Amino acid sequence: MSTSRPRLADTMREKKKAPHSPAVPVADTFANQTANLTRRTTIYLSDETWKKLKHCSVEEGRNLSQILEALAADYLKDK
Repeated sequence: MSTSRPRLADTMREKKKAPHSPAVPVADTFANQTANLTRRTTIYLSDETWKKLKHCSVEEGRNLSQILEALAADYLKDK
């Protein structure tokens, strides 16, 4: 018998896993919010943009949805 080869996925993973924050239920994410956010959508951002937005959200104590909602509202205000 030959030695088994590692799976491709195992060779690509980093040796040290980064700690993950616990999942937050969607209902808790939007609790105590003035805007009525009921629509979900998918957007595509560059890694750099996402990281910068994520850092801002942690610093401000808001989630990405709240920041993107405010940005979209400001953009549409001028239209």
